[in-house]
Amino acid sequence: MKKIVSIALALSLILTLGSAQAQTKASLKKKASTETAVAKKDASSAKTTATKKAKKVKSDAKVTTASAKKTAKTKTASAKQDAEAKASKTASSAKSKASKTKSASEKTVTTAGKTVQTGPKGGKYYINKNGNKTYLSSQKKN
Repeated sequence: MKKIVSIALALSLILTLGSAQAQTKASLKKKASTETAVAKKDASSAKTTATKKAKKVKSDAKVTTASAKKTAKTKTASAKQDAEAKASKTASSAKSKASKTKSASEKTVTTAGKTVQTGPKGGKYYINKNGNKTYLSSQKKN
């Protein structure tokens, strides 16, 4: 009878340990499932945050690009105006010099059918029949 009781005790111990292991496995499986759900939720949250940050960076880049284009356009327009003003001033200066030169060379004296003109440095010349300038020799007065 002792054998039967010890076998019964051994069987009950084995069954108890088996059921404890089953409960432990179920508990571990539930814990793993919970941790997986939490990890998925965290990953989803991180993805959403990253997407929002990417959109903000993209938006900021568009604003910066637009601002840079506007600045470049303004600087280009300003440079163009400066160039036009400088060109106008240079043209005006050139016209002024040309009119001074013309006025100096337009002094004419008519003698013996020839129109004698005075050049910019004071030299006297006339246009010959070939259309070339013929300079008159200067005579020194004592």
